[in-house]
Amino acid sequence: MIARQFSDADVDVQVEFTNARIGFFAQMNFCLNVAYYAEMTGRRVFITLSSANYRDPEHGPNWLHYFFEELHSSRPRKNRDKRIRIRDCCQLPFNTDAFSLQSAHDLFFRHFAIRPDITAALKYEAERMGVDDSTLGVHYRGTDKYLEAERVARSTAIAKIRSLLQGDPSVGKVFVASEDAIFVRMMHAEIATVPVVSLSDAVRSEDDSPVHLSGLRPGNRAMGRDALLNCLMLARCGRLVRTTSFLSAWSVIFNPAIRVSMLNQPRPECLWFPETRILEEAALL
Repeated sequence: MIARQFSDADVDVQVEFTNARIGFFAQMNFCLNVAYYAEMTGRRVFITLSSANYRDPEHGPNWLHYFFEELHSSRPRKNRDKRIRIRDCCQLPFNTDAFSLQSAHDLFFRHFAIRPDITAALKYEAERMGVDDSTLGVHYRGTDKYLEAERVARSTAIAKIRSLLQGDPSVGKVFVASEDAIFVRMMHAEIATVPVVSLSDAVRSEDDSPVHLSGLRPGNRAMGRDALLNCLMLARCGRLVRTTSFLSAWSVIFNPAIRVSMLNQPRPECLWFPETRILEEAALL
């Protein structure tokens, strides 16, 4: 049925994604799929991300527009009331399997722009912390990610990062991103050879409870903003060490040239784009 709706000729399509069990950057994969469809058909597709996990009752019904602008032609919209609701990317009649990291980067920025307030905040924070291409970006995904990849102990991750720093004197700083508050504190306390910096996220987890699955509530916009800023800050680094996660995988889409080292890998049944492409080049620590 969805494929038939997408195949209707000479219409603008509004696609709504509603699944609140899927995180921010997994939903960016959805947006990438839709952008690909729009290019292949020459049609305009308007996206609504309405999942309750990032929608904020104080900021409107479409959380995509909290952070990004859709780049459409200026002609008037048609068929405003035509809407397709989707809960999973597998419902779409197309997929990202054929993308390279560079082609995904180019496609995304042909169809979307990061909002000016986000780019201004990114510039301010990067300058404040001194994040540049001499910085090692570290992303540690804890909480519920063990469902998709083998868990890496905090101490193991830090030991491997310390070893990498000993072998790479070009690293002048470490930027750490994680929803795991304990890991962030450990990095600041246990890495002594170079400065460690991090953003002041609005919310982090003090246990194994995921922070992005709490449903509709005030503060969801701030949580999504933190996720995006962390992703974009990782993309500014010269090198990236990461556990498997859509967040830091998308930092590689934002900067396809970044050198990546992995602390773990997804389970075979959970290996999706862009991880499929990242693993072709990444080193496993």
